[in-house]
Amino acid sequence: MTLRSVERAAVLLRLVAAQGGPIGVSDVAAALGVAKSSAHELLRTLQEVGFLDQDGGTGRYRLGEGARRLAQGPPDTNLLRSLATNCVDALAARSGESAYMGVLRGADVLVVHHVFRPDDSSQRVEVGERHPAHASAMGQVLLALDPAGQAVARTWVPVSLTRRTLIGAALSARLAAVRREQLACAVGERVPELAEIAVPLRGRGPSVVAAVALIGHSDRLTDARGRPRAALVAHVRTAASAISADLAGGL
Repeated sequence: MTLRSVERAAVLLRLVAAQGGPIGVSDVAAALGVAKSSAHELLRTLQEVGFLDQDGGTGRYRLGEGARRLAQGPPDTNLLRSLATNCVDALAARSGESAYMGVLRGADVLVVHHVFRPDDSSQRVEVGERHPAHASAMGQVLLALDPAGQAVARTWVPVSLTRRTLIGAALSARLAAVRREQLACAVGERVPELAEIAVPLRGRGPSVVAAVALIGHSDRLTDARGRPRAALVAHVRTAASAISADLAGGL
């Protein structure tokens, strides 16, 4: 990307913000003094990174969640937790496993909500703890799908925590798979005996703001081939859909 492209992107975001309503390709081309094809390419790029949303009916563009997050900073973790508590609690109850919600903080995932596995086993509260993003399923979701996480993944050099921790090309391949599948499963990558299943949480628009996960012993969360159990994946996806709906209305 050239300096000129950055300047045009900045002008375009200011233009859309000042417009007060959706804006079309022709308007952008005229305002920037560029061809409609160039205006369209710039609009689509900003849409792909979450800074703009496109109206499916009119094809016009408005500010997206990514631009609002730049202006407002990351979502308040207490607000996230309050909006998601009921759904995360229900996820733990339905799955029989510990349920978590986390947000990206640098190269780590900050645990903002944790619900115990519903049994009598010894457990401790992990709210406020940080998990290395590259070695956790929540972290891999955020590194793959959050624009801020993508920037971290391009510049940060992770280290192995266990013999199964992915680094280098293997981690890049995992993140590409997460982008395709909208799901991460990490087995023994952070703690040898633990498996993690995570999916993204979205607020308004397509931007990923957090991740929700089940974490437990690998024998319970995965099958003999190390694949996440389908029933547990379904539980996590269902919870994520409900949480995202609540976040879209409350953030």
